[in-house]
Amino acid sequence: MWKVGIFLIYLLILSIFDIRERRISVLLLAAGSIFTGIVVTYELFTGYISWLQPVLGSLPGIFLLLVAWFSKKAGYADGVVLLWIGVLYGYQEGLSILGVSLFLVSMTSVLLLILRKVKKQTRIPYIPFLAVGFTIVNFMC
Repeated sequence: MWKVGIFLIYLLILSIFDIRERRISVLLLAAGSIFTGIVVTYELFTGYISWLQPVLGSLPGIFLLLVAWFSKKAGYADGVVLLWIGVLYGYQEGLSILGVSLFLVSMTSVLLLILRKVKKQTRIPYIPFLAVGFTIVNFMC
């Protein structure tokens, strides 16, 4: 439960930067990499998880990184953060968080378009939706 709390605080900090500046600092991404690396290494060496969990868990994040690479419709930081979520929590939880967050960003986008608050080309920050999806999956399910 401690790693959920720490990672949620981290996601909230990233969300603030994503909303305000529309970009994420490399230093903040490096901090997430270090945290993820330490936790996963510890859990692998203590036998808490198998090597398969981080490998399979990285697939949703790799998918989002590929979408960002080929379509330029997503940010690289979004894919990296989802990659860490999958590595830390596994494939099933990473996929659930991806699904919930995509649903939330879709519904928000449709609502904002209907209300004419945004245009079709407007870019919406995704990490806040990842944070909400992370919260829903970890605390509600």
